This record gives sequence, C-alpha cells and structure tokens, in this order.
Amino acid sequence: MRALLIMPPLPQRMGAPYLGQQYVAAALIDAGHEVRCVDLSAAESDGCDELALAAAADFRPHLIGMTLFTVNALHGYRLAEALRTSGALLVAGGPHATVLPEEPLAHGFDVVVSGEGEHAILAIADWHAGHRSLDGVPGITRAAPGHLHGGACSVPRQAIDDLDALPFPGLSHASYDATAYGTHNAV
Repeated sequence: MRALLIMPPLPQRMGAPYLGQQYVAAALIDAGHEVRCVDLSAAESDGCDELALAAAADFRPHLIGMTLFTVNALHGYRLAEALRTSGALLVAGGPHATVLPEEPLAHGFDVVVSGEGEHAILAIADWHAGHRSLDGVPGITRAAPGHLHGGACSVPRQAIDDLDALPFPGLSHASYDATAYGTHNAV
C-alpha cells in the first residue's frame, strides 16, 4: 500500500521533520508499505498546498495521513477538501484529532486516530486493504455507515511505554524531501 503523510503548515517553521510523523512513517515502512512524507512546516518549504497536491497526484497513495495541531487544523481541513478527489482514504491524527475526533470527520476525513498512531495506522492500512475489521481497535473513530458525519468513537490509544519496541524513526528519512531540510538526512 502507498501512504502519503502530510504535515500542514505551522506558524513556526521546523528544521527537522516532526518526530511523531517520523514514527508513523517508520511503522508503515517496517510493515512493508511505501511511504512519502510532505512537511509543509519545514524550514525550507514555502508551505504551499500545491506541494502536497502534486505529491498526491504523482504518488497516487491509497491512504493519506495528516497530522493536525489546533493551530493548523483549519488549514488541514482545506487541504483535505482538495485531496478528496485523489480517491485516497483520508486519515487525521495528531493532538487536535485526539481531543476532537468528530471534528475531522465533519471536515471530510474518513478515519481519525486518537492517541498514539504507530499501531493504529497499521490497523487502518490492513482494514483499507480488506484484511481486517476496525471494530474494537483502540484510538480509531470513523463515520458510521449510512451517516455523513458522526461516528463510532473509540477510546484513545494509550501511550506506548516501550518506544524502543517501535521501528526507529530514522527509517523514515528517505521518505522525506531532503531539500526541505538542508543536510539533515544524514542518518
């Protein structure tokens, strides 16, 4: 499965990819998925949505995951609306989605991850490929069948106690555009 992970622009520019996104990307890569990451909050990025839209058009992902903070959620919702035509499953995660999981659904996302995303994104990828059900998976909220909005809320996934058990986030570096971070990609 091809997954595109997007960080909408933040008020402050970051000199390195967001660590949470790196962990999610590494989990997907470790499970055999092909991953590309677009970080519109990168120091060298112009923060322009066209970069994410072009990546979606070129990469043709099956799944698009977006990290939402409260300060970038509205921008993320506008971007999700533009990405809806890609046909990819739209997944929201991050702090804002954790606190308000119904809100991203109301703005066009198909699935919301509350809490830690490393295990949840793998369950979502398996579900999207038709290999499992999402029933009972902690931290997953999705629109209820037959309802445009609303959904079946799940309890947020608990914090992961042993981060060393997760795939090393450096595994994700090749999925980022190195030009957006200067020389950071030396692992």
